[in-house]
Amino acid sequence: MMASDGATAAADLELPRNTAPFVRGVVVGPDGQPARQARVNISSRVGISSGQTDGEGRFAVRLPVAEGGTLTASLEGAWPSVGIPVRGGEDLRVELRPARHLWGKRVSEAQRLVCQGQVQAELAALGHDPLAL
Repeated sequence: MMASDGATAAADLELPRNTAPFVRGVVVGPDGQPARQARVNISSRVGISSGQTDGEGRFAVRLPVAEGGTLTASLEGAWPSVGIPVRGGEDLRVELRPARHLWGKRVSEAQRLVCQGQVQAELAALGHDPLAL
């Protein structure tokens, strides 16, 4: 710290620490094997905590807040997991399903290209199960 007269002084600052509990578990790929390098996110009303699975598919991610959050896991080539409510202390097994690739484009009534390659995301956002197609 620097005083108005230019003198400096040491000050101890104590920053708040995240003391929320961890959520632990394993992510399993569509083939039933541990999902290495899968992305695990826990979202809450105040933020997101993220982590990655190890070589055995295991993860430990601290909740953003003690009140809990929603966990999702994703891996290239697999459909992301459905949001799982978590409160901490759980030991989860998250099973990813095979991705279904839908290729196409969306056009306006005037047949102008609106978007391309987002068909799968739009189906999920509308509440449709892409695996049921």
